[in-house]
Amino acid sequence: MVIYGRQFTVHSRLRVVAVAFACVLTILGRQALLFVVGKQTRWRGIAACAGPIRRQKTQLLNSPKEEITVSRKHFIDGWSSLALGSMGWAGWLGQLGTRGSGQDVSELDEAGAAAVRLGLGAERVEDARNWELTFFSKTLDSVRQRCPPSSQLLFHYTDLASAEVILSGRRGLRLSRGGYKGGGVFFSQDGPLADQDLAKNGSMLWKDAFPAFQAKQLQRNYGSDILGRQNKVDAVLLCIVPTGMIQLIPDRSNAAFIPLDYFEVLSANYFPIRNIPRVYRLSPR
Repeated sequence: MVIYGRQFTVHSRLRVVAVAFACVLTILGRQALLFVVGKQTRWRGIAACAGPIRRQKTQLLNSPKEEITVSRKHFIDGWSSLALGSMGWAGWLGQLGTRGSGQDVSELDEAGAAAVRLGLGAERVEDARNWELTFFSKTLDSVRQRCPPSSQLLFHYTDLASAEVILSGRRGLRLSRGGYKGGGVFFSQDGPLADQDLAKNGSMLWKDAFPAFQAKQLQRNYGSDILGRQNKVDAVLLCIVPTGMIQLIPDRSNAAFIPLDYFEVLSANYFPIRNIPRVYRLSPR
């Protein structure tokens, strides 16, 4: 199919259809959406985005008169989040795995590179070793401020070599098909400075704070099973994650993940590079 001289592939057409369908769902209204969500388990991703709407609707019906205007605003914001969330899921069609043809893989590479050029994904691994903690804190805050209201800033720790591969591949963070509840993509809610007293140690260099951080973060991520994993917090990916997709992991301090079945809704294999705005080298080695 050719439109204005551009060749549209099957996946391109699927993306267009998916975005159009998301808009139609918004127009049809809440009841039609809930019917689809209730009857079709494969739409669990949209159901997660719809959660804030149901909560705000309850708030609207039970609020005192003086709070109705504020509640109505939240209700409308909830619908806006649903529309954006649905379109975001449609965007995951562009993150199909490498099971397809060479053309599919090429399209993934092109889409990832385009996201980086637009400033929607990390371009390189930034070296934080010689940053003062105060400066490091400001960089984290600047990324956090970019998060949409319906998303959270989470952290994915890994070794330096893996961080380089993730960025050079321009596709994103590949999901795991093993581990807790069958797999998914795993994060920590704790940033590198979670245990730092900036008022006291703000002028300390990160490379001097790293040893204490390494011991605590490895324990948070892996418990006592840290043998051979000492380098698994040498780098960190800052990830902007839709709140409705996040689930917590019991017995792991501030650990969270996006379940595997959320990705399988649209056969996605990656947490997209456009949702990874920064990657930092943490290890002084």
